[in-house]
Amino acid sequence: MFHRRAAPPGTAAAHSRTGHAAAAQEAAPALFRLLADSVLYRAAMTASRVPLALLDAGDAGLSFIFVNPAFERLSGYAERDTLGRPASLALAPCGAGSTLAELLALSGDAPMASAGLRIACCVRRCDATERAVLAAFDPVRDKRGHTSHWVVALDDAAAQR
Repeated sequence: MFHRRAAPPGTAAAHSRTGHAAAAQEAAPALFRLLADSVLYRAAMTASRVPLALLDAGDAGLSFIFVNPAFERLSGYAERDTLGRPASLALAPCGAGSTLAELLALSGDAPMASAGLRIACCVRRCDATERAVLAAFDPVRDKRGHTSHWVVALDDAAAQR
């Protein structure tokens, strides 16, 4: 096994290694904060009583990449049955001639074109029943301002009024 000898103190090689170590130590708290924030955001979305889903806007079928337990209860689908599947599995615009993907494409095509979309939707439950809800589709933008994902919040009570 080959072992590298430590560079003598005060040499350029010793300074280079300690410089990298110092940079890594400075970057570590930022990385830990980012990871902690990600865990916190996921925990908050999971804890919410509001049915929430996250859709991949880059996928033509707008596939589910996250659903919370409230969404599972409303739709009857377990998370494992929705992930990677198209949104049309459980969501469809009520009485519209357009598909959900077509409506969202109109809303999210251009950078910063829209703040989102609020429409009446039908939740297609796993038992083949449907339930009317008011759905809020809000875009998640990438660095260039293009829609990368859609956050979906369903308001079951608003549709029943």
